[in-house]
Amino acid sequence: MALLLALSAGSSVPAGAVPVTVTPAPAARLVTPFPGVVPQPRAAQFPPGMLPLAGLGVRVVGGAPELAWAARDLRAEWQTRLGASLAATGPDAAGSAPKITVGTLADPDLAARAQKAGLLTRDPEGYALWVDAGGAFVVGADARGAYLGAQSLRQLLTPDGLRFARITDAPALKQRIAMIYLDSTSQGVNDRLIPLLAALKFNAVLVMSDYVQWDTARAGGFAHPGGATKAEARRVADLARSHGLEVIPLIETLGHVGWMFYGGKNLDLRQDEGSQNPYAYDTLNPATYDRVILPILKEAVEVFRPARVHLGHDEVRSRDRFPARENGKAVGFEKLFVDDVLKLHGYLKSMNVSSMIWHDTAFADAVVGSVPARLPRDLQVAYWAYAPGTAFPALKTVRDLGFPVLGASWSDPGNAEGFARAAAQGARRG
Repeated sequence: MALLLALSAGSSVPAGAVPVTVTPAPAARLVTPFPGVVPQPRAAQFPPGMLPLAGLGVRVVGGAPELAWAARDLRAEWQTRLGASLAATGPDAAGSAPKITVGTLADPDLAARAQKAGLLTRDPEGYALWVDAGGAFVVGADARGAYLGAQSLRQLLTPDGLRFARITDAPALKQRIAMIYLDSTSQGVNDRLIPLLAALKFNAVLVMSDYVQWDTARAGGFAHPGGATKAEARRVADLARSHGLEVIPLIETLGHVGWMFYGGKNLDLRQDEGSQNPYAYDTLNPATYDRVILPILKEAVEVFRPARVHLGHDEVRSRDRFPARENGKAVGFEKLFVDDVLKLHGYLKSMNVSSMIWHDTAFADAVVGSVPARLPRDLQVAYWAYAPGTAFPALKTVRDLGFPVLGASWSDPGNAEGFARAAAQGARRG
């Protein structure tokens, strides 16, 4: 089970949008820590006491990239919060002076220390963290766990020292995804948001990428001027990966495809020829795929280098008539929908990339008894529901039909929290 939280970073490039001016406040620093650690760990104690900061350095044990990222983030925390430097300490540094040590159970000494402290955990992405007069230790069950533990350690920093603590933790949800946006004004937001998501222990970003200025769109005259460049898309992907975040591009297909008709282009590929604001494409016209969809998916895979791509497929019939053309009516909506999913899924699979869709069209009450049975079982399904609560029965419905499923929340208070609890409960039962 997993949770996908949608966050707005930048705009969705409406025509004529005016960028918001933000005045930086470089002197603004949080000097009073939270009473606990966010998200709340499985077990945490905060004995009285502080580890002094004077002479403190960070020692990394191991060569995994996540360990280097952990040290980088700790140094950034010192600089941002205190305007001070956190020195690097060599792995074989002599002396008994307290230090911050970050490593994994692969190191026998650290494994023995965690065992002696009574904080050892072997859960995937798990970690043990303790701070006392002898120093600060972050010992991950794996390198990813050590990186997450370093994010917790950052929250223990105060101007007076590192708070004493004893913490063991591991994620309740295997996938923790936030949705961000790419456009011509989103760089400043994403550059701040991505490290923040990592600090809050997310491990993936769903990147809204409809309006990236793909070469295909530029050549076809439908590239939106407010879209991000391919270079910016690649940079954001690299930035996310350097903070331990999987990158999942979202290219909305079948419905929500106003992006491919920008500037009045590709109107011959409309599903509904009477639509003034085309929303869906004609699945029976080979040019839909050859001219637009498949070339853009290929570019997205080259730019983002993803393990999976989100294909949208939500609210397909919410605006345009579908099917609207006579040849489509003869085939019927269900076959048109299934054939489109299979075509795109197969194309991505040929590039060793898996696929994801939203749930609402494929698992609607009217078709849940027929359409899902015709879809590949490795198709991941994102079930969205935007109301507060803890009961989301469709999660179980989709899972029981044999599909990997994640819950997708939005901005209503209580929605993300309730969805996370429901997804975690489903993961435990599953």
